Amino acid sequence: MTTKTSALDRAIQAIKGLSRADLIKLQSVIDTLLNEGYLDIDPAGYVEYKFITRPNGKQYGPYRYRRAWINGKLTSRYEGKADPGEYETWLKNRP
Repeated sequence: MTTKTSALDRAIQAIKGLSRADLIKLQSVIDTLLNEGYLDIDPAGYVEYKFITRPNGKQYGPYRYRRAWINGKLTSRYEGKADPGEYETWLKNRP
């Protein structure tokens, strides 16, 4: 019987094998991600906007989706059509 390891377990094992210098680099990268907002650690997830483009080139959207990690899987939940102004504000505030 094989046991499936979680992503967290694999990450911990990978980190254990890093040198001190690599751990310092990793800490710097994580700090940057957290401070600049690239990494959303809110369990409620984050909002992502998508467009649908048909083969004829016509584009529909933006559509708002809530993305969150649940039980080790990235899930996506449709929240409805977004207002174009909301999408523009989101684009301007992205890091």
